[in-house]
Amino acid sequence: MLIWSEYNTLFHAEPYGHFLYNPMSNCLIELDQAHVELVEQCRSGGSWNDNEGDSAFVELLHEQHMLVHPGENDKLLMREQYRRNCNSYGHRDIAMTICPTFACNFHCDYCFERTQGNTTVMSDQTIDQLVAFIDQRACRRSVRIDWYGDEPLLAFERIERITSELGKRGIGIEEAQLITNGYLLTPAIIDRLNALNIQVVQITLDGPRHIHDTRRTLQNGHGSFDRILDNIDRLMNSSYEGQCMLRVNIDKRNMAAYPELYRMLQERYSGKNVTVYGSRVKAVDMNYQLSMKEWVDFCLRLYWEEGISTKFMFYPKMHSKGLCIAHYRNAFVAGPQGELYKCWEDVGCSDKEIGNVNNSDPLSNEELSMLYMAGTDHYGQKECLACRFLPICANSCPKARLEKLSASSGAHTPDTCTHFKEHLVDMLLVVYDEYLSAETAALLLDKTVYPLKEQGYRVIFPSEPLC
Repeated sequence: MLIWSEYNTLFHAEPYGHFLYNPMSNCLIELDQAHVELVEQCRSGGSWNDNEGDSAFVELLHEQHMLVHPGENDKLLMREQYRRNCNSYGHRDIAMTICPTFACNFHCDYCFERTQGNTTVMSDQTIDQLVAFIDQRACRRSVRIDWYGDEPLLAFERIERITSELGKRGIGIEEAQLITNGYLLTPAIIDRLNALNIQVVQITLDGPRHIHDTRRTLQNGHGSFDRILDNIDRLMNSSYEGQCMLRVNIDKRNMAAYPELYRMLQERYSGKNVTVYGSRVKAVDMNYQLSMKEWVDFCLRLYWEEGISTKFMFYPKMHSKGLCIAHYRNAFVAGPQGELYKCWEDVGCSDKEIGNVNNSDPLSNEELSMLYMAGTDHYGQKECLACRFLPICANSCPKARLEKLSASSGAHTPDTCTHFKEHLVDMLLVVYDEYLSAETAALLLDKTVYPLKEQGYRVIFPSEPLC
């Protein structure tokens, strides 16, 4: 006997029609009226036997966990917890976020100031100890690295030395990302990126020139916008083989100008391997920071009014696949003095260190590691286990969850629930609209599509490729 899953969301939205979504399978199905009536019957307390109704449809609903046997959801949730734990505690390759210096050539008005004025650069001795630390944990003789800062290009020679020392030990860099303000991206540095296997260069902008140059200034107060764009031009017209990701920090002060900047960058780098996306900035002054609801409303307006889609926003990601670096046993953040952290927002906070590569026991603060990895686990909290959005609560920040657990301090506590909890239908309608756009493009190219009328239902996501 198959019964209706309590995780299901059945909804109708004009002018699109009827849909059924289940977070346990992360599947969205479009339904015609006849199939809506079938599932409504089951939702109202009925059940399906294997020999009833449209057998192919019933089989699909069971495969996607929309119809389940009694007690099956408990096993499915346990499976997701098992997958999450395998990802967290498995012997995956080591991943490092490395901050080679606290120095920065910018003075951003929203920056957390705990390292401002600190120009510490990683020493040769610390590099040797860091490389040894990686060597002990690189089971497959490879490592993934995010080069991070304050501004890592102020210590570019340190990046080269770390890469060289890893190579001497037979450890390759599987992939690397450089997170930079872009101001120091000189021709000499650009020429070295491929050799360092830096596959992604992420550069931050804060709006068009007149806004960016009031927020992301040099230490002397001068603007940086024109030089950054000149450097991006040079990067994308060079022999560099990777991708450039342009992240635009957004808060209440510059949100209205984002569409203008987005269109300018899209036109300027048309045909180049450049991705532009907006990101909600965490500001020191909470009066400027967008709440999650404000951010969701903004992203929806961007899509429906401007045709701009926001990265990582609309389609849910399974919790077991969307883990943060803080959740992985073999992932660490390293500061320039060899200090180790579980979160890159903790860099510079001595009370957030989990150890130091220069110590005989480099991971001495087991309690903090335990809090990040196990203490923030949704499966260990009753209110999360009772939530039907648990399988897709993938964008919940471990640091925010720790702050929530210690909320007795009276500090500001961020919202730690997934935005899908309050905005699921709005998000899924964007997914469906994008599907329709892809379907229209496929029709224009005489490619195969799968219209609703053929079966009375079709899977929107995960979907068969429009080919």
